[in-house]
Amino acid sequence: MYPGPPLSRILRIAAVLIVVLLASGAVVWFLAFRVGNDPPTRVSIPGLQGRALVTWHEGGDASVRLDDERDLARVTGALHVVSRPWLLLLIRQAALGRLSEWYGREALPPDHHVHRLGIPEAARMAFGRLSPGDQETLRAYAEGVNAALRSRRVQLAPAVAALDLKPEPWEAWHALAVERLIAWLSATVDAGPFAADDAVERFLASRDELGNLLGLGGLDHGAAWTMSDQPPGVFLRLVYGTSGTPPLLVLTIDAAGSQSHAVTWLGMPAAWAGRDAARSWVALPSGHAVVDTGTVVADPVYVPLRLRDGSRDVAMHTGDGRRIAIAGGHRVAWTGFAPVSDVDALVDLAAGRPADFDLVDGLAVITLHDRGAPPRTFGGRLEEVGTVTLVSSAPEAPELARSLALHHAYGPPGVFLDPGTAWADDAASAIERRLRSDPATTAIEGDALEFLAGWDGAFDGASIGAVIFDALPAGDDSTASFLAAMNRLRRRFGSAEQSWRWEREGGVLRYPGWIDASPYAEAVRLPDRYAPVEVERNGHPTAASWGSASPWVHPPAPAAFEAFIEDREDGTVLFRRPFVPYDRPLGRFSTSPGEREIRALPGRPYTGSRTELVPDS
Repeated sequence: MYPGPPLSRILRIAAVLIVVLLASGAVVWFLAFRVGNDPPTRVSIPGLQGRALVTWHEGGDASVRLDDERDLARVTGALHVVSRPWLLLLIRQAALGRLSEWYGREALPPDHHVHRLGIPEAARMAFGRLSPGDQETLRAYAEGVNAALRSRRVQLAPAVAALDLKPEPWEAWHALAVERLIAWLSATVDAGPFAADDAVERFLASRDELGNLLGLGGLDHGAAWTMSDQPPGVFLRLVYGTSGTPPLLVLTIDAAGSQSHAVTWLGMPAAWAGRDAARSWVALPSGHAVVDTGTVVADPVYVPLRLRDGSRDVAMHTGDGRRIAIAGGHRVAWTGFAPVSDVDALVDLAAGRPADFDLVDGLAVITLHDRGAPPRTFGGRLEEVGTVTLVSSAPEAPELARSLALHHAYGPPGVFLDPGTAWADDAASAIERRLRSDPATTAIEGDALEFLAGWDGAFDGASIGAVIFDALPAGDDSTASFLAAMNRLRRRFGSAEQSWRWEREGGVLRYPGWIDASPYAEAVRLPDRYAPVEVERNGHPTAASWGSASPWVHPPAPAAFEAFIEDREDGTVLFRRPFVPYDRPLGRFSTSPGEREIRALPGRPYTGSRTELVPDS
């Protein structure tokens, strides 16, 4: 019988295999989790007046020390790229109506939607009408973006590499296209009696499809408020959908001996919220569009599109600067069809000057650090309940204001953690009493009615009554609707009511632009690390703690940036916003959404990484 190889040979072979496996594992781990995740140590930017030192925080936010305040726009552009390269490029591609260049024919509906709105052309025209100072700000921002685009950070970003993209230079007017796209997704569309018409349904569905692809939904549910019995400051809620990478970047800026904070949207240089030595401010990207019937007196404009496989298509835009035409003899009116921008208004608001908003509604709150000065609100959608003064275009604004007034004594951190409501408990009790009047309902669904009767109106993670209440059709407490809702819950969660927990009702966070299935069959699949991550649920649109709910927000939008921007000279910003730290080993399998607790900006954990921005010599 053959004696077999000697032990030493077996050990050598085993050692080689172990080395190979370790090396392969290291390569796979590096490619899957490390490529593109480390910020560059140095970036040269044309036109920079001085040096900027950037310290990175967990979640991608940054602290910046500027030698020269004039460099802020360039620095902001560079940091948007370094922190969130894929999301920034994706949002720009969508705003330009060119997603089909990346994803193929199945991405044509969002592209057609963007060009039907005329977003790229209106942005070009709006840039030409800006003041020289605003144009220079956008050029400076573009120079910062382009300097960072040339770094290996972007070239090795996993999503960019997976789609084999060669990012094009950022042009100054691109920021206005992004601004317009966000404004459109933030607007409420009043379709009135035409909502059921096929052409209008298709138009609105294409809008939702665009938002879903970007992971941006619920943008019209933002809110800002003050509480007269709390420390002076502004409370802020900016809803941003299902994106596991927040489209917001928070900057702490040290320059000229003073410190300020800015909450910026990717793709735009101006801050939508922030604080400096004199004031705190918040602006909400809200708007309003109306569908009616009639003609639009304008010649159609045809826009050629080039697809990923090299084939061609054509989009069409028919608009007169006030309305656009859609199929079926319908038209849509919206301020964003005109060549306007709010870049100057945001700058004026931050500086305490009168701000004229043209693109969005201009819902805003500003407070001065002089404690004797009352808060100033802008825009007409105002709710005042007790100590609460709230501005919001969201349909749940009145209920939210009532809930905030109910829980006002909890203080700034406690406000954002409370899932209770001021209205749902009474509403649930009324429905439960009505349903018990039908003996058949009690016999079939007695346990469910007990959970509904014992519910306290709080949308917390363990609540069963919250799930049952939210499943009921609004305005319909009939026995038939209740039984149908219970059947839907059983199909979704199983037959045991004890497992119907509110936290299971929540959505998921996903990597922006991650394509999980058809109809995007031509898209290159990104690694599993970008698959959805479940969000444990707490809160409701009508509660102080945000939580998306199907009857209120469609499609569901579980992620929101919530903050208290304090009004005092040495004040800070208390905030939370969920994000998925995809760069951790094993990707989604070892991660959960980060920062679900309230934190102060100065207390954010550092990553240990720094980036130096220097003038390009």
